[in-house]
Amino acid sequence: MEPSDLLDVIRLVARGEALLSPGATKSLIARCLAVPDLLSALAREPDALTDRESQVLGLVAVGLSNNEAAVFVVHPA
Repeated sequence: MEPSDLLDVIRLVARGEALLSPGATKSLIARCLAVPDLLSALAREPDALTDRESQVLGLVAVGLSNNEAAVFVVHPA
């Protein structure tokens, strides 16, 4: 990756946008397809998760590790 590309990515994320690599997207789709019962349950019961759980799920869904997501939950921007 070129330094200018890295700066573009940093600026994109700093604006609050999400960035997913094609590999991360493929992995996420595979994981979702592997647990259709869970996804169906969540779709039927949108209040099944607390606000905090939904926030963490969203962060992990865009590719953050548990530790990275924890930083956003504990120290939101």
